[in-house]
Amino acid sequence: MKKITTFSIVMVLMMGLCMTSCLKGNNNDEQEKQWQEWVNEVNAEIRASIGSYGGKMYLCAANKEREDSVVANWGIASDSTMVLSAVPLSWLVKKMPENQKALQTAIAERGTSDILVKTAYNYRFHSPLDIYIYPQPIKLNVNYEGQSHQVEIHFYNTETNTNSRAQYLQYSDKELVNLCLLSLSPESIYLDGQRQHVFQMEYYIWWYGSKK
Repeated sequence: MKKITTFSIVMVLMMGLCMTSCLKGNNNDEQEKQWQEWVNEVNAEIRASIGSYGGKMYLCAANKEREDSVVANWGIASDSTMVLSAVPLSWLVKKMPENQKALQTAIAERGTSDILVKTAYNYRFHSPLDIYIYPQPIKLNVNYEGQSHQVEIHFYNTETNTNSRAQYLQYSDKELVNLCLLSLSPESIYLDGQRQHVFQMEYYIWWYGSKK
């Protein structure tokens, strides 16, 4: 019988460790390759989403019942910016309390306003893309109680309300659809830097349409 030396045992252990390391390395390489392919697919879909959209804008109650609708236009300007055009200000202040009726009317009389939205993409999903939205405050000068005042309308974002988000779907059953859906809710009203009212997500505005 051959004598098993300490040296031979060490060599066997080293070879085993080397083989394990190689296998782990191959697995890591394969995972990295798959992840990079996924990222490339997401980036391609993000690029495809950039453009102008047309469809409908809906005013919805918290129970998702539609209360009103208008023709809507909006655009995904880049991988970090979206612009929602001509949003009715009367919708944004719809649920202000009765004791702030005068301020509500002064804001609504300004008609419509665009909303600039900062965006970020969740790379865990695509087809459809999951888009986090961060609407920037609307700033207006309004005539209220006989004087000019600055009003700001702030919005919930994806981090403060998971229902505030957007999605883009390029294909459905292999058919090119280029659909974009988005929902957001006003969060609060400021008058000359002082918060006047906080909305409790009693309603939201929903966009639905396709690329032009």
